[in-house]
Amino acid sequence: MNGLFDLPDRCLRCGFCLNSCPVYKDLREEIISPRGKLRQIKALSNNEVVSDKLILKVMNNCLMCGACLKNCPSSLETPAAIQKLREQLFEKYGHDLLKRGMKFIMNNNRARKLSAFWARVVYNNFIDSLPFSVPAGALSLKDIPKLARPLYPVKLKNNGSKKVFYFAGCVDKYIYGDTARSAVRVLNKLGYDVMVSKDERCCGIPMLISGDTKAIIKNAKHNVDLMRRQYFDYIVFTCPTCAVAFKEKYYGIFSEDEVYTKKLEALESKFIEITQLLAKEKGLRSLLNELPLKVTYHDPCHMVNSLNAVKEPRIVISMIPGLQYIEMNPEKTANCCGSGGFYHIYFPDISSGIGKGKIEMIRETRAETVLTSCPACKMQINGLLRKAGSSVRVMHIVELLNQRMK
Repeated sequence: MNGLFDLPDRCLRCGFCLNSCPVYKDLREEIISPRGKLRQIKALSNNEVVSDKLILKVMNNCLMCGACLKNCPSSLETPAAIQKLREQLFEKYGHDLLKRGMKFIMNNNRARKLSAFWARVVYNNFIDSLPFSVPAGALSLKDIPKLARPLYPVKLKNNGSKKVFYFAGCVDKYIYGDTARSAVRVLNKLGYDVMVSKDERCCGIPMLISGDTKAIIKNAKHNVDLMRRQYFDYIVFTCPTCAVAFKEKYYGIFSEDEVYTKKLEALESKFIEITQLLAKEKGLRSLLNELPLKVTYHDPCHMVNSLNAVKEPRIVISMIPGLQYIEMNPEKTANCCGSGGFYHIYFPDISSGIGKGKIEMIRETRAETVLTSCPACKMQINGLLRKAGSSVRVMHIVELLNQRMK
């Protein structure tokens, strides 16, 4: 941690992080800016009198989107410093009741499956009859669409085609099953032999960024071993945050475990977000029917700031005949929707404020459909649009591809 505590001394105070931080741009308060957080970390390292409650609130008030690092001329690892301090604060204070419950569900496949089942049954059957609004973070329950049936396991056909291990992730597997089924069908149509494992576990990112690193070690090891049981050409993700867990975060978790670090390194070249794979498929265009539709695209933070996947989603969108594409984001930088995992639950007003800016950008395009490549962004944007009375649809790119497949 000592090296991370030295980051404030290397800060140029240029303000690039301020212009890129969604939270700062909404609140305009220096203390919650990336460089403000670095100052708090420095004060703590110098044993200055700093309230633990203040530090906890300031460090939690971060989307962990990575924009500060992406735009820092000194490449300061501010998100890593915030993460380390969150880990220290977790050791001291632990989780609240909500996160303890989520930790149990995420670390237990049976609980995850059962909770998703009952959430789907209760929500889908009773939400329309609720006479009042129930808050759900930055949204209300009525702003969230009804839950699709989950994605069931898929076995390899072993037909000689390139083999894909599809890691669906919690949201696309249990909430947005239509996205996951679309991914499987599109990959099958392109000739890939796809496997979906019943033993896949949560990647653990929500707990990791909450400071509870130890809680996800078991899941991380299980997932890595699961992917190594047989040969796969690609390990594909429809959730960029899950992809970041495997491509970046797991190295920190395995930093003192040489065996699993080597296992992860052996898999690294196979990890790929689905649009990064589809953009290479020259034959995709010929499989798609024409669609006269006006669309725009939302860049998820992890796609841009961590995976550097900016051009690939746009290449895939351009392959759909007849689409009229309107660029919402000419700079092609991540422009956060305000979701951020648990963030929209603990900071609903700020999350809504950030999200309203995104809704205005969408309205200015006059698009009929917003495409994205992140399930959390899809939920947030869809909810905020419905809250604003808009009928604009929000879809994962693979859903639209699946609908237009011949």
